[in-house]
Amino acid sequence: MENITVIEYKDELENNVKNFLIEVAVNELGFKTWLEYFKNKDFSSYKTNHSKFYIALNSKGQIIATCAGLKKDENIIKLNSFYVLKYYRGKKIGKRLYDLVYNFAKNYGYKKIILCAHKENEIAVKFYLKNDYYLEKVENNEFWYAKNIEEGIE
Repeated sequence: MENITVIEYKDELENNVKNFLIEVAVNELGFKTWLEYFKNKDFSSYKTNHSKFYIALNSKGQIIATCAGLKKDENIIKLNSFYVLKYYRGKKIGKRLYDLVYNFAKNYGYKKIILCAHKENEIAVKFYLKNDYYLEKVENNEFWYAKNIEEGIE
């Protein structure tokens, strides 16, 4: 297994992160309507102490996965920008990043994690259901899942 490094978002990686998100979400998964959103994505919210954006790098320093937690209110954090390059899926890299966000949320005192996933994104939906998320609501073609953050050690 190759050496994978996880870092927090840094401004000097902004263009690389945007390109990565476009490559996976738009080009691979086919969410064409998200192109402008990712081109203009603002990372300033992640530079506070109540939100986190994690990036996994391969041994060549290339971005291979991202996963973020964005504060919605005092009790709720939104799982965001959770993508893994196809080649690296199934190698526990996504789970590693997810666990970092989950543990950050728990340590910060959040009570619930929410996220939005499209039904067509079967890989994501399968991961969330496997990790005890429940379908909270459906709006248009958006499926909103939630998970209560457990007390104690994960």
